[in-house]
Formats: sequence, C-alpha cells, structure tokens
Amino acid sequence: FHTADGVVRSFLSDSTAETVSVVKNEIAALLERHMTEIELRELLLKKMSCCYCYWHEWDSGEVWLSHLVDIFDE
Repeated sequence: FHTADGVVRSFLSDSTAETVSVVKNEIAALLERHMTEIELRELLLKKMSCCYCYWHEWDSGEVWLSHLVDIFDE
C-alpha cells in the first residue's frame, strides 16, 4: 500500500460488517480511556503489537485513532 489509509481501507473492504463494527467499537473504547501519549504508545506498540509508527504522520495517537474512526464512518 502507498499509504496507511490504504491499509485501513483494504481492511474495511475485506472485512465483514460485524468485524468492522467490533474494531470501531474497540477504537472508540480506547479513545474514551484518555490515555497519555506514552501510555497509548506502550499499549499499541508493546501490548497490541502495532507496527505502525503513527507519530511520524500524526500529532498523537489520539488524533490518529480518531482519524481511523472517521475513515470507518465514510
């Protein structure tokens, strides 16, 4: 993929509506926790094995996750 958003859009097109709903709800629940940036990075990178270094493109993990929810809502 040429962009991170391309990966997300591919996931959306390849996944069932139920899976998309579950993931969107999990992201929303994570955002509701209002974690510090350090806590969020720790969770995403170390505990959830996220390999995307979002901070190269986004001001914070919260901004990036909110962007993902917006893509899910398109």
